[in-house]
Amino acid sequence: MAQLIIFSYFEDLNNWNFMPLVQLWRQEWTKAGFKCHCLGRHLAQKHPKYKVFLKHVDSLPTINPKNYEVACYMRWLAMAHFMEQQRIERALMSDFDVFPRGFNRQHMGSAQIVVHERTRVPCLVEATIQGAANITQMIMSRIPKPGVTHYSDMYAFKETSWPATNHCVQLDDPTWTKAAAVHASHGACLRLQPGKAKIDVIKEIVLGQK
Repeated sequence: MAQLIIFSYFEDLNNWNFMPLVQLWRQEWTKAGFKCHCLGRHLAQKHPKYKVFLKHVDSLPTINPKNYEVACYMRWLAMAHFMEQQRIERALMSDFDVFPRGFNRQHMGSAQIVVHERTRVPCLVEATIQGAANITQMIMSRIPKPGVTHYSDMYAFKETSWPATNHCVQLDDPTWTKAAAVHASHGACLRLQPGKAKIDVIKEIVLGQK
């Protein structure tokens, strides 16, 4: 039986020191039995549609730093390229602040694309090779309405009808302890413990480390 595979994506942006969090992500998913790959812009750049994809996502409106928003889109292009080149039939793409709490093979789906968050926040997304290609095509097709000041890959996913599960929940959701994975988003960590470093909130609440 093929080993379970999970990706995350990292670019060193705006001097944000996220590498310790990426290392913690890799540690915990490896313990859960997954082979972990942290993808980067260099892989997206190898995709034959990189230039046209970059031009499109760079044109989309955002209230966030532009390089951050572009990186959020680029992870899907990197995933599509890597899966195609490595002939990986099925894998997960995860934010690096998503941690397993029992997520295993039984939680994997069978559709080309499965979003493992019930409102289709793309913090933990499962895809086949074709599914990963479909995600990039979906993003390329999105043109926000005139006057829209902010758009993101989250908005794009929420506009789809792709299958969704509740296997991954936000850390500040009362049901998170019963979920197969938890998303320790910036907002959730801030609401739970204002002023505390995100990685320390995760270590204390999610991993039970003092």
